[in-house]
Amino acid sequence: MPPLKKLLSRKDLNIIGMMSGTSLDGLDLAYCRISRQKKRHEVKTLKTGYYRFGQKLKKNLQKIVNEDKFTKALVRQIENDLADFYAAKVNHFRKKHSLRSVDLLGCHGQTIFHFDRRLLKSKKAGSLSWQIGESSRLAVKTDLPVISDFRAADIALGGSGAPLTPVCHYHLFGRDDKDIAILNIGGITNLTFLPKRGGKKKIRASDCGPGNILIDQIAKMLFKKELDKGGKFALSGFVSKKLLTALKRQAWFKKPYPKSLGREQFDSRKAKKIIEVGKRYRISNADIMTTVSELTVISVVDYIENTTLPDRLIVSGGGVHNKYFMTRLADLIPGCEVVSSKQAGINPDYVEAVSFALLAALWIFGEAANLPPVTGASRETVLGKLTLP
Repeated sequence: MPPLKKLLSRKDLNIIGMMSGTSLDGLDLAYCRISRQKKRHEVKTLKTGYYRFGQKLKKNLQKIVNEDKFTKALVRQIENDLADFYAAKVNHFRKKHSLRSVDLLGCHGQTIFHFDRRLLKSKKAGSLSWQIGESSRLAVKTDLPVISDFRAADIALGGSGAPLTPVCHYHLFGRDDKDIAILNIGGITNLTFLPKRGGKKKIRASDCGPGNILIDQIAKMLFKKELDKGGKFALSGFVSKKLLTALKRQAWFKKPYPKSLGREQFDSRKAKKIIEVGKRYRISNADIMTTVSELTVISVVDYIENTTLPDRLIVSGGGVHNKYFMTRLADLIPGCEVVSSKQAGINPDYVEAVSFALLAALWIFGEAANLPPVTGASRETVLGKLTLP
Protein backbone atom coordinates (compact mmCIF):
# COMPACT_ATOMS: atom_id res chain seq x y z
CA MET A 1 0.00 0.00 0.00
CA PRO A 2 1.41 3.44 -0.91
CA PRO A 3 1.71 6.02 1.90
CA LEU A 4 -1.52 8.00 2.36
CA LYS A 5 0.09 11.32 1.41
CA LYS A 6 1.35 9.83 -1.85
CA LEU A 7 -2.03 8.24 -2.57
CA LEU A 8 -3.86 11.54 -2.10
CA SER A 9 -1.56 13.27 -4.58
CA ARG A 10 -2.11 10.76 -7.37
CA LYS A 11 -3.78 11.78 -10.62
CA ASP A 12 -3.92 8.24 -11.96
CA LEU A 13 -5.40 5.45 -9.84
CA ASN A 14 -5.92 1.71 -10.15
CA ILE A 15 -9.09 0.87 -8.22
CA ILE A 16 -11.28 -2.20 -7.79
CA GLY A 17 -14.94 -1.18 -7.61
CA MET A 18 -17.26 -3.50 -5.68
CA MET A 19 -21.02 -3.80 -5.92
CA SER A 20 -23.59 -6.20 -4.46
CA GLY A 21 -27.12 -5.04 -5.15
CA THR A 22 -30.69 -5.52 -3.98
CA SER A 23 -31.03 -8.76 -5.94
CA LEU A 24 -28.76 -10.42 -3.32
CA ASP A 25 -27.18 -12.70 -5.91
CA GLY A 26 -23.50 -11.92 -5.58
CA LEU A 27 -20.59 -9.51 -5.97
CA ASP A 28 -19.50 -7.61 -9.09
CA LEU A 29 -15.87 -6.48 -9.31
CA ALA A 30 -14.36 -4.03 -11.80
CA TYR A 31 -10.64 -3.20 -11.96
CA CYS A 32 -10.35 0.29 -13.41
CA ARG A 33 -7.67 2.77 -14.38
CA ILE A 34 -8.96 6.24 -13.56
CA SER A 35 -7.13 9.36 -14.75
CA ARG A 36 -7.99 12.81 -13.46
CA GLN A 37 -9.05 15.27 -16.18
CA LYS A 38 -10.33 18.85 -16.13
CA LYS A 39 -13.88 18.03 -17.25
CA ARG A 40 -14.73 14.33 -17.41
CA HIS A 41 -12.32 11.88 -15.84
CA GLU A 42 -11.01 9.09 -18.05
CA VAL A 43 -12.11 5.64 -16.91
CA LYS A 44 -10.79 2.45 -18.42
CA THR A 45 -12.30 -0.86 -17.33
CA LEU A 46 -9.46 -3.38 -17.46
CA LYS A 47 -10.86 -6.51 -15.78
CA THR A 48 -14.24 -7.61 -14.43
CA GLY A 49 -15.51 -10.53 -12.41
CA TYR A 50 -18.63 -11.90 -10.75
CA TYR A 51 -18.83 -14.05 -7.61
CA ARG A 52 -22.08 -15.65 -6.51
CA PHE A 53 -22.97 -15.62 -2.81
CA GLY A 54 -22.83 -18.96 -1.03
CA GLN A 55 -26.20 -20.36 0.03
CA LYS A 56 -25.66 -19.74 3.76
CA LEU A 57 -24.57 -16.13 3.27
CA LYS A 58 -27.40 -15.45 0.83
CA LYS A 59 -29.97 -17.00 3.18
CA ASN A 60 -28.71 -14.89 6.09
CA LEU A 61 -28.74 -11.71 4.01
CA GLN A 62 -32.29 -12.44 2.90
CA LYS A 63 -33.25 -12.98 6.53
CA ILE A 64 -32.11 -9.58 7.75
CA VAL A 65 -33.40 -7.83 4.64
CA ASN A 66 -36.87 -9.41 4.60
CA GLU A 67 -37.64 -10.03 8.27
CA ASP A 68 -38.33 -7.53 11.03
CA LYS A 69 -37.00 -9.58 13.95
CA PHE A 70 -33.35 -10.56 14.29
CA THR A 71 -30.66 -10.15 16.92
CA LYS A 72 -27.90 -7.56 16.95
CA ALA A 73 -25.42 -10.41 17.19
CA LEU A 74 -26.78 -11.94 13.98
CA VAL A 75 -26.41 -8.68 12.05
CA ARG A 76 -22.86 -8.22 13.27
CA GLN A 77 -21.94 -11.80 12.41
CA ILE A 78 -23.40 -11.48 8.90
CA GLU A 79 -21.55 -8.20 8.42
CA ASN A 80 -18.28 -9.93 9.28
CA ASP A 81 -19.14 -12.93 7.09
CA LEU A 82 -19.91 -10.59 4.19
CA ALA A 83 -16.63 -8.72 4.62
CA ASP A 84 -14.77 -12.05 4.67
CA PHE A 85 -16.55 -13.04 1.45
CA TYR A 86 -15.68 -9.71 -0.15
CA ALA A 87 -12.04 -10.01 0.87
CA ALA A 88 -11.69 -13.60 -0.33
CA LYS A 89 -13.15 -12.74 -3.72
CA VAL A 90 -11.04 -9.60 -4.14
CA ASN A 91 -7.92 -11.61 -3.34
CA HIS A 92 -8.96 -14.35 -5.78
CA PHE A 93 -9.70 -11.74 -8.45
CA ARG A 94 -6.29 -10.10 -7.99
CA LYS A 95 -4.50 -13.45 -8.14
CA LYS A 96 -6.47 -14.67 -11.16
CA HIS A 97 -5.63 -11.56 -13.20
CA SER A 98 -2.15 -10.97 -11.71
CA LEU A 99 -3.17 -7.51 -10.49
CA ARG A 100 -0.09 -6.26 -8.66
CA SER A 101 -0.94 -2.58 -8.91
CA VAL A 102 -4.13 -1.92 -6.94
CA ASP A 103 -4.27 1.37 -5.03
CA LEU A 104 -7.56 0.95 -3.18
CA LEU A 105 -11.08 -0.52 -3.12
CA GLY A 106 -14.36 1.31 -3.66
CA CYS A 107 -16.97 -0.75 -1.80
CA HIS A 108 -20.69 0.00 -1.73
CA GLY A 109 -21.47 -2.72 0.80
CA GLN A 110 -24.82 -4.52 0.98
CA THR A 111 -27.91 -2.40 1.56
CA ILE A 112 -30.18 -3.99 4.15
CA PHE A 113 -32.42 -0.97 4.72
CA HIS A 114 -33.17 2.26 2.85
CA PHE A 115 -35.77 4.91 3.61
CA ASP A 116 -36.25 8.20 1.75
CA ARG A 117 -38.06 10.82 3.84
CA ARG A 118 -39.54 12.23 0.63
CA LEU A 119 -41.87 9.23 0.45
CA LEU A 120 -43.68 10.46 3.59
CA LYS A 121 -46.13 13.33 3.87
CA SER A 122 -44.28 14.62 6.93
CA LYS A 123 -40.83 16.08 6.27
CA LYS A 124 -39.77 15.93 9.92
CA ALA A 125 -38.18 12.49 9.69
CA GLY A 126 -34.73 12.15 8.17
CA SER A 127 -33.73 9.64 5.51
CA LEU A 128 -32.07 6.42 6.64
CA SER A 129 -29.82 3.99 4.80
CA TRP A 130 -27.84 1.02 6.13
CA GLN A 131 -25.09 -0.78 4.23
CA ILE A 132 -23.18 -3.64 5.86
CA GLY A 133 -19.77 -5.15 5.09
CA GLU A 134 -17.17 -4.30 7.75
CA SER A 135 -14.62 -2.05 6.01
CA SER A 136 -11.84 -2.60 8.59
CA ARG A 137 -12.10 -6.35 8.10
CA LEU A 138 -12.06 -5.93 4.31
CA ALA A 139 -9.04 -3.60 4.46
CA VAL A 140 -7.03 -5.84 6.78
CA LYS A 141 -7.74 -9.03 4.83
CA THR A 142 -6.86 -7.46 1.45
CA ASP A 143 -4.11 -5.12 2.73
CA LEU A 144 -5.74 -2.30 0.75
CA PRO A 145 -7.33 1.03 1.71
CA VAL A 146 -11.12 0.98 1.39
CA ILE A 147 -13.49 3.83 0.58
CA SER A 148 -17.02 2.87 1.68
CA ASP A 149 -20.20 4.17 3.35
CA PHE A 150 -20.91 6.54 0.46
CA ARG A 151 -24.43 7.56 1.49
CA ALA A 152 -23.82 8.86 5.03
CA ALA A 153 -22.52 12.37 4.28
CA ASP A 154 -25.39 13.20 1.94
CA ILE A 155 -27.92 12.00 4.52
CA ALA A 156 -26.19 14.12 7.19
CA LEU A 157 -26.89 17.12 4.95
CA GLY A 158 -30.60 16.30 4.76
CA GLY A 159 -30.44 14.24 1.56
CA SER A 160 -31.66 10.74 0.84
CA GLY A 161 -28.22 9.33 0.03
CA ALA A 162 -29.50 8.04 -3.30
CA PRO A 163 -29.16 7.62 -6.16
CA LEU A 164 -25.37 7.65 -5.92
CA THR A 165 -24.28 7.01 -9.49
CA PRO A 166 -25.53 10.05 -11.52
CA VAL A 167 -22.22 11.92 -11.18
CA CYS A 168 -20.46 8.73 -12.35
CA HIS A 169 -22.74 8.57 -15.37
CA TYR A 170 -21.62 12.11 -16.21
CA HIS A 171 -17.99 11.01 -16.41
CA LEU A 172 -18.72 7.66 -18.08
CA PHE A 173 -21.37 8.56 -20.66
CA GLY A 174 -21.73 12.35 -20.94
CA ARG A 175 -21.69 13.89 -24.43
CA ASP A 176 -21.51 17.45 -25.69
CA ASP A 177 -23.56 16.75 -28.82
CA LYS A 178 -26.49 14.68 -27.49
CA ASP A 179 -28.97 14.56 -24.63
CA ILE A 180 -28.20 11.23 -22.96
CA ALA A 181 -30.19 9.23 -20.42
CA ILE A 182 -28.69 6.30 -18.54
CA LEU A 183 -31.07 3.70 -17.15
CA ASN A 184 -29.82 1.10 -14.70
CA ILE A 185 -32.16 -1.86 -14.30
CA GLY A 186 -30.92 -3.70 -11.24
CA GLY A 187 -33.19 -4.62 -8.36
CA ILE A 188 -34.48 -1.03 -8.57
CA THR A 189 -34.47 1.17 -11.67
CA ASN A 190 -32.74 4.55 -11.64
CA LEU A 191 -32.39 7.00 -14.48
CA THR A 192 -29.94 9.87 -15.06
CA PHE A 193 -30.40 12.71 -17.58
CA LEU A 194 -27.26 14.32 -18.99
CA PRO A 195 -28.13 17.38 -21.10
CA LYS A 196 -25.74 18.06 -23.98
CA ARG A 197 -23.15 20.70 -23.15
CA GLY A 198 -24.51 20.61 -19.61
CA GLY A 199 -22.29 20.55 -16.56
CA LYS A 200 -22.78 18.47 -13.43
CA LYS A 201 -25.19 21.00 -11.96
CA LYS A 202 -27.65 20.35 -14.79
CA ILE A 203 -27.80 16.59 -14.18
CA ARG A 204 -31.21 15.27 -13.16
CA ALA A 205 -31.80 11.79 -11.80
CA SER A 206 -34.19 9.66 -9.77
CA ASP A 207 -35.09 6.14 -8.87
CA CYS A 208 -38.10 5.13 -10.95
CA GLY A 209 -39.55 1.89 -9.63
CA PRO A 210 -38.92 -1.84 -9.38
CA GLY A 211 -36.37 -3.35 -11.74
CA ASN A 212 -35.79 -7.07 -11.34
CA ILE A 213 -36.67 -7.22 -7.66
CA LEU A 214 -40.38 -7.98 -8.04
CA ILE A 215 -40.17 -10.19 -11.11
CA ASP A 216 -37.40 -12.31 -9.55
CA GLN A 217 -39.57 -12.97 -6.51
CA ILE A 218 -42.64 -13.66 -8.61
CA ALA A 219 -40.65 -15.96 -10.91
CA LYS A 220 -39.70 -17.98 -7.84
CA MET A 221 -43.22 -18.03 -6.40
CA LEU A 222 -45.07 -18.82 -9.63
CA PHE A 223 -42.55 -20.64 -11.84
CA LYS A 224 -39.99 -22.07 -9.35
CA LYS A 225 -37.24 -20.13 -11.17
CA GLU A 226 -34.69 -17.70 -9.75
CA LEU A 227 -35.50 -15.12 -12.44
CA ASP A 228 -37.40 -14.55 -15.67
CA LYS A 229 -34.39 -15.25 -17.87
CA GLY A 230 -34.47 -13.12 -21.00
CA GLY A 231 -38.03 -12.03 -20.17
CA LYS A 232 -39.32 -15.40 -21.39
CA PHE A 233 -42.35 -15.53 -19.08
CA ALA A 234 -43.22 -11.86 -19.61
CA LEU A 235 -43.11 -12.31 -23.38
CA SER A 236 -45.55 -15.24 -23.14
CA GLY A 237 -48.37 -13.29 -21.50
CA PHE A 238 -50.46 -10.14 -21.80
CA VAL A 239 -50.77 -7.02 -19.68
CA SER A 240 -53.79 -6.96 -17.39
CA LYS A 241 -55.06 -3.38 -17.36
CA LYS A 242 -56.98 -4.09 -14.19
CA LEU A 243 -53.93 -5.35 -12.28
CA LEU A 244 -51.67 -2.64 -13.73
CA THR A 245 -54.11 0.06 -12.59
CA ALA A 246 -54.06 -1.42 -9.08
CA LEU A 247 -50.25 -1.45 -9.05
CA LYS A 248 -50.08 2.19 -10.15
CA ARG A 249 -52.10 3.18 -7.06
CA GLN A 250 -49.16 2.32 -4.81
CA ALA A 251 -47.76 5.23 -2.83
CA TRP A 252 -44.22 5.02 -4.24
CA PHE A 253 -45.56 5.39 -7.81
CA LYS A 254 -47.50 8.56 -7.02
CA LYS A 255 -44.70 10.38 -5.21
CA PRO A 256 -43.05 13.23 -7.16
CA TYR A 257 -39.55 13.02 -8.60
CA PRO A 258 -36.76 12.90 -7.58
CA LYS A 259 -37.12 10.02 -5.11
CA SER A 260 -35.16 7.01 -3.98
CA LEU A 261 -36.60 3.56 -3.40
CA GLY A 262 -35.53 0.41 -1.59
CA ARG A 263 -36.41 -3.19 -1.01
CA GLU A 264 -38.94 -1.98 1.55
CA GLN A 265 -41.31 -0.98 -1.27
CA PHE A 266 -40.87 -4.30 -3.13
CA ASP A 267 -40.27 -7.04 -0.56
CA SER A 268 -41.64 -10.59 -0.58
CA ARG A 269 -44.83 -9.48 1.14
CA LYS A 270 -45.54 -7.07 -1.70
CA ALA A 271 -44.84 -9.80 -4.26
CA LYS A 272 -47.25 -12.19 -2.51
CA LYS A 273 -49.89 -9.48 -2.38
CA ILE A 274 -49.58 -8.86 -6.12
CA ILE A 275 -50.06 -12.58 -6.80
CA GLU A 276 -53.09 -12.65 -4.50
CA VAL A 277 -54.67 -9.71 -6.32
CA GLY A 278 -53.88 -11.33 -9.68
CA LYS A 279 -55.55 -14.58 -8.64
CA ARG A 280 -58.54 -12.65 -7.35
CA TYR A 281 -58.83 -11.07 -10.80
CA ARG A 282 -58.44 -14.58 -12.33
CA ILE A 283 -55.28 -13.60 -14.19
CA SER A 284 -52.93 -16.32 -15.44
CA ASN A 285 -49.41 -16.67 -14.04
CA ALA A 286 -47.90 -15.52 -17.32
CA ASP A 287 -50.14 -12.44 -17.39
CA ILE A 288 -49.16 -11.57 -13.80
CA MET A 289 -45.50 -11.69 -14.82
CA THR A 290 -46.15 -9.61 -17.95
CA THR A 291 -48.08 -7.01 -15.98
CA VAL A 292 -45.42 -6.67 -13.28
CA SER A 293 -42.75 -6.39 -15.99
CA GLU A 294 -44.84 -3.68 -17.64
CA LEU A 295 -44.88 -1.83 -14.31
CA THR A 296 -41.08 -1.66 -14.44
CA VAL A 297 -41.20 -0.17 -17.94
CA ILE A 298 -43.98 2.37 -17.39
CA SER A 299 -42.39 3.66 -14.17
CA VAL A 300 -39.31 4.52 -16.26
CA VAL A 301 -41.38 6.05 -19.06
CA ASP A 302 -43.36 8.08 -16.51
CA TYR A 303 -40.15 9.72 -15.29
CA ILE A 304 -38.99 10.43 -18.82
CA GLU A 305 -42.34 12.04 -19.58
CA ASN A 306 -41.85 14.27 -16.54
CA THR A 307 -38.47 15.48 -17.77
CA THR A 308 -37.02 15.64 -21.29
CA LEU A 309 -36.97 13.11 -24.11
CA PRO A 310 -33.32 12.09 -24.59
CA ASP A 311 -31.66 11.43 -27.93
CA ARG A 312 -30.24 8.19 -26.59
CA LEU A 313 -31.20 5.89 -23.71
CA ILE A 314 -28.28 3.76 -22.50
CA VAL A 315 -29.39 0.73 -20.49
CA SER A 316 -27.24 -1.15 -17.97
CA GLY A 317 -27.75 -3.70 -15.21
CA GLY A 318 -29.19 -7.19 -15.34
CA GLY A 319 -32.41 -5.92 -16.90
CA VAL A 320 -30.62 -5.19 -20.17
CA HIS A 321 -30.81 -8.94 -20.88
CA ASN A 322 -34.60 -8.92 -20.51
CA LYS A 323 -36.04 -8.74 -24.03
CA TYR A 324 -39.43 -7.63 -22.73
CA PHE A 325 -37.91 -4.56 -21.06
CA MET A 326 -35.79 -3.57 -24.04
CA THR A 327 -38.60 -4.07 -26.57
CA ARG A 328 -41.17 -2.15 -24.57
CA LEU A 329 -38.81 0.73 -23.82
CA ALA A 330 -38.17 1.12 -27.55
CA ASP A 331 -41.93 0.92 -28.23
CA LEU A 332 -42.91 3.50 -25.62
CA ILE A 333 -40.12 6.05 -26.22
CA PRO A 334 -40.34 6.78 -29.96
CA GLY A 335 -37.61 8.94 -31.43
CA CYS A 336 -35.11 7.78 -28.82
CA GLU A 337 -32.32 5.31 -29.55
CA VAL A 338 -32.42 2.54 -26.90
CA VAL A 339 -29.08 0.71 -26.56
CA SER A 340 -27.09 -1.41 -24.14
CA SER A 341 -24.20 0.29 -22.35
CA LYS A 342 -22.01 -2.20 -24.23
CA GLN A 343 -22.47 0.02 -27.27
CA ALA A 344 -21.19 2.92 -25.18
CA GLY A 345 -18.08 0.99 -24.17
CA ILE A 346 -18.96 -0.57 -20.79
CA ASN A 347 -20.26 -4.07 -20.05
CA PRO A 348 -23.83 -3.51 -18.74
CA ASP A 349 -23.32 -6.00 -15.91
CA TYR A 350 -20.49 -3.94 -14.42
CA VAL A 351 -21.51 -0.28 -14.77
CA GLU A 352 -22.28 -0.01 -11.06
CA ALA A 353 -19.04 -1.69 -9.99
CA VAL A 354 -17.16 0.73 -12.27
CA SER A 355 -19.15 3.57 -10.68
CA PHE A 356 -17.97 2.66 -7.19
CA ALA A 357 -14.38 2.58 -8.39
CA LEU A 358 -14.99 6.10 -9.73
CA LEU A 359 -16.65 7.26 -6.50
CA ALA A 360 -13.55 6.08 -4.61
CA ALA A 361 -11.39 8.06 -7.04
CA LEU A 362 -13.51 11.17 -6.46
CA TRP A 363 -12.83 10.82 -2.73
CA ILE A 364 -9.09 10.75 -3.42
CA PHE A 365 -9.44 13.74 -5.78
CA GLY A 366 -11.41 15.61 -3.09
CA GLU A 367 -14.39 16.16 -5.41
CA ALA A 368 -18.02 16.35 -4.35
CA ALA A 369 -19.99 13.38 -5.64
CA ASN A 370 -23.55 14.07 -4.48
CA LEU A 371 -26.05 16.15 -6.44
CA PRO A 372 -28.34 18.19 -4.12
CA PRO A 373 -31.12 18.61 -6.75
CA VAL A 374 -31.23 14.80 -6.97
CA THR A 375 -30.86 13.74 -3.33
CA GLY A 376 -32.30 16.76 -1.53
CA ALA A 377 -29.08 17.52 0.40
CA SER A 378 -28.41 21.11 1.45
CA ARG A 379 -25.06 21.26 -0.36
CA GLU A 380 -22.47 19.29 -2.27
CA THR A 381 -19.99 17.13 -0.37
CA VAL A 382 -17.32 14.47 -0.79
CA LEU A 383 -18.85 11.02 -0.30
CA GLY A 384 -17.35 8.05 1.51
CA LYS A 385 -15.06 7.16 4.38
CA LEU A 386 -11.49 5.93 4.23
CA THR A 387 -10.43 2.78 6.11
CA LEU A 388 -6.76 1.87 6.19
CA PRO A 389 -5.48 -1.70 6.60
